[in-house]
Amino acid sequence: ASLHTGLYLMNHRQVQNWIPLDARHTTLPRAVRACGLDPALIGYTTTVPDPRTTSPNDPRFQNLGDMMEGWRPVGAFGPGQEYYFGWLAQKGYKLPKNREEIWLPEGEDAVPGATTRPARIPKELSDSFFFTEKALEYLKGRDGKPFFLHLGYYRPHPPFVVSAPYHDMYRAQNMPRPVRAATPQAEAAQHPLLGHYLDHTRQASFFTGAEGMIAGMDEATVAQMRATYCGMIAEVDDNIGRVLDYLEATDQMKDTLIVFTSDHGEQLGDHYLAGKLGYHDESFRIPLVIVDPDAPEQAGRIEEAPTESIDLMPTMI
Repeated sequence: ASLHTGLYLMNHRQVQNWIPLDARHTTLPRAVRACGLDPALIGYTTTVPDPRTTSPNDPRFQNLGDMMEGWRPVGAFGPGQEYYFGWLAQKGYKLPKNREEIWLPEGEDAVPGATTRPARIPKELSDSFFFTEKALEYLKGRDGKPFFLHLGYYRPHPPFVVSAPYHDMYRAQNMPRPVRAATPQAEAAQHPLLGHYLDHTRQASFFTGAEGMIAGMDEATVAQMRATYCGMIAEVDDNIGRVLDYLEATDQMKDTLIVFTSDHGEQLGDHYLAGKLGYHDESFRIPLVIVDPDAPEQAGRIEEAPTESIDLMPTMI
């Protein structure tokens, strides 16, 4: 919501996925339309509509929301990922009865949790590949016409499993050790909220079918989780590369503004946590890479000062 409104949480008030966003706010897709461009979206935004603008029977109230109003979805991922699953079925992939089992580790004897095994879904059918295909379809359809594309990759994201060859691209023994106190109890002593997270954050939220708490993971398991996560990053990196290659090949890079960022960071075992929970740097420090063809002198410059997500919308506009 902050990325899409340029407002702090205390102002836009959408404090959780299921909280509606007030319709009075200027949003990124509305601002883009005011600039005369068609705002296309691939992925999802998890936005619940203002209940004063729609019927209480609107299904968006049953699914943690849907696309923010104003976007034109050209490769939606929510709610329920049915567009992605439908794409898989159309490709001839035999989906299991429980469709989320495609993200289980390969092999009937695989134990859910941090593993060196690849996901059951091949990389040519992964959700990252799906988003990339939709992006290329859209860009080729535009055929060089001006565009504004929100290309939202789902990964890296739970469940923490990735297709071959990314599953063993990084070695657990090369991962940095987690930043945390000697014990979960010592970590929890910082603040009651942290203690609550340590007592309630389950491995099942990050590994399909896993048991136990994240705080109970030993360092070797955390290291493998980190190695798998790096593989997920590499998969996204390769897929973004396919999009950039197309823009290069069609001579569109010279006048395309590119902003690469994320909505939150990842604990990955630091402070005995996983996910975006908590108040630590690991949750709040996110990537931000900007390629501005109108400012070639800025290429390669690293900004040392703090940047904020709320600045991206007005900067792009």
